[in-house]
Amino acid sequence: MNAPILEKAKMDINEITFNFRHLAVSLFALALTMPASGASKPVLANWEAFDAVVQSRYAAVGSEAPLYPPSRLSFMLCEAPRPFDPDGFAGLTNTVSPHMLQGNIPAWGLRVVETQLTCRAWVVYAGNRTVHTNAVPTSFDTTQWVNDAFGDHPAWLSGDAITIWYQERERNRIVAQYTLIPSDRFEDYQAAMAAAYTNVSPSVSGPVIPADTNRVAFASIAVPGSQDIALDLYAPTSVPIDLFWRGSLAASGLWTYAGTLQATHPFTPATLPRYTPSLFLHASRADIDTDSDGLPDGLEMLALGTNPDLWDTDGDGIQDRSEIYYYGTDPNRIDTDGDGLGDLQEVHSGLNPNKPTHLVAASSLDFRVTIPIRK
Repeated sequence: MNAPILEKAKMDINEITFNFRHLAVSLFALALTMPASGASKPVLANWEAFDAVVQSRYAAVGSEAPLYPPSRLSFMLCEAPRPFDPDGFAGLTNTVSPHMLQGNIPAWGLRVVETQLTCRAWVVYAGNRTVHTNAVPTSFDTTQWVNDAFGDHPAWLSGDAITIWYQERERNRIVAQYTLIPSDRFEDYQAAMAAAYTNVSPSVSGPVIPADTNRVAFASIAVPGSQDIALDLYAPTSVPIDLFWRGSLAASGLWTYAGTLQATHPFTPATLPRYTPSLFLHASRADIDTDSDGLPDGLEMLALGTNPDLWDTDGDGIQDRSEIYYYGTDPNRIDTDGDGLGDLQEVHSGLNPNKPTHLVAASSLDFRVTIPIRK
């Protein structure tokens, strides 16, 4: 389906620019009640080649790709467009109509969901249509993957609490997104993006560069249907960009982390779910980590509420990343459960810092256990 590009002069969009030191971030507010490149990559010849790309990307999660915070929510991991051979993708190009990118370039957006069917599999969707499935390698162990990425579960957990701890960290929370462009049109797409790089007027069709080309920005926003939002993100160089959303700015509070876009300069398309009728979007570079705690500055400020200048925001001796990713404690409180015993005291003593302890005196605590701090 052709995605209508909303001309900036006609959109009810307010832009608020935040300057957090060297971190450049931008905010767009989109009222959804309204009507609705980078260097060349190897051509994907068929579904087998696509499966290899998916497998490589999922295998990299937690190392080169983002490791998402514990949650029952799903997170987007969006890749830059790739060239492909339409003849090798039966079930896609012959059954699903493309959407059109800038320059009238046909493209197919794919969403990969890891799920448990009769066996663990990756299911590939184009819109709401299943177009391909591929079994996850039989050697993949979900529990071991979590252990490798996050560490073994805390010793104080038992029963259902252990199950929940693993579910909130499983790899299947990550939804990979790909945009495929016919190989014979990929150079045309790159040329269209290069031409759009000269767009400075909001009255033109297609993505527009921001006034400050050193920051990331939303270059265009369109509403092609009732379920999704089509975006073009501007990046000054090829960098990962974290995306966040809120349904309202009426009250102060944290943003919801939507996922990460592996952006290329100058523009990269992405698709987000229509989370709420009125949606506010935020973007920040994911490659800036001032305190070197493994948490990007934008993620800390917008979604986690931690201090990007301090690896231990509350000063309790436990790294912010360990509090959030491993222990599930509040990185802004020395004593998460409010029982009078600090989180570090309880962790060192094998006690649950998220559950009040009333039977152990502070003077009897044993501080010989070393906490695992993972980056």
